[in-house]
Amino acid sequence: MKTLSNPMNQRTKHSVGRCSPLVRHSALVGCLMMALWLVSQGGREEKAEIYPVMTPADHFTTGSMIEPDTAPRISKPVQSSEPLSRFAEARTAAEKRALADALIGRGTEAAIQEWGRALLAETDPDCQRAMLECLDTLNSEAAIEMITQLVEISEDPVVTLAVTRALSRLATPDTVEYLSEIYARATENPACQQRVLDVIGSIRNPAAVAGLVMVANQPELGNAFTSQAFDSLGKIGDPTCLLAMTSAYQTLLPEHFVQRHQALQAIASIQNPDSISLLQELAANATMPAIAVVAADALQNMPSGQVVVR
Repeated sequence: MKTLSNPMNQRTKHSVGRCSPLVRHSALVGCLMMALWLVSQGGREEKAEIYPVMTPADHFTTGSMIEPDTAPRISKPVQSSEPLSRFAEARTAAEKRALADALIGRGTEAAIQEWGRALLAETDPDCQRAMLECLDTLNSEAAIEMITQLVEISEDPVVTLAVTRALSRLATPDTVEYLSEIYARATENPACQQRVLDVIGSIRNPAAVAGLVMVANQPELGNAFTSQAFDSLGKIGDPTCLLAMTSAYQTLLPEHFVQRHQALQAIASIQNPDSISLLQELAANATMPAIAVVAADALQNMPSGQVVVR
């Protein structure tokens, strides 16, 4: 191995073979430290990535909608804008409605993603309304989970109203769970939380009962959220709802008085002999006086107005 010398230094050169062990050891240590430094610098450069600024349309992406944890999701940016090109070429609201109808009718996640990104990028109110009208024909469960994202990422009340109408008709338990996750992490976004509350309170699909009961039985979501969930259950009002709410009431701890009150009011809103029997039993025999009062009050305020507490 050749050694480099300073031309200003005229000391005699020595071959490696004649170096002392101490000199060779010092050289090896120096090389090793230099190599480690170079590796660490390379790692820092790799981490210095620049992420693109994402628009609402970029956030409307494919992928699994429902995850077991409630950590905020970071959507991967969509690299290609090609799906928007067909809508950009369309000149009238009718043309864009036709494109939207075709995508919604297809019902796949990829089709709904294309529709959603085009919708969020649309600046003409008439075209946007036309593209939203096709939600009235939506039937695909995969599509339902995709459009739920719009509740979180679109602040346009026209979009929210259309999505609310669709989810009211078609919401599933997974949809309800995902909405509860959006609500839980939007603590610093009251407007987003209100949008979620509006959707939860509008659900009238019996298929969503299991999801509504699950979130209604979670006081940690807050009184406003559980109130909307119980309200929807009461308005769906079929025998399955009554059994589910009765179970939820019995599961709630005594300290969750607000939620138990909400459950009893929702039970009372169902004009069913079984709900009347349950409330009469609680009014007469509840171990907590406050619950007995709530049950009696619920009976007196049932829609029929014909129930008399004895």
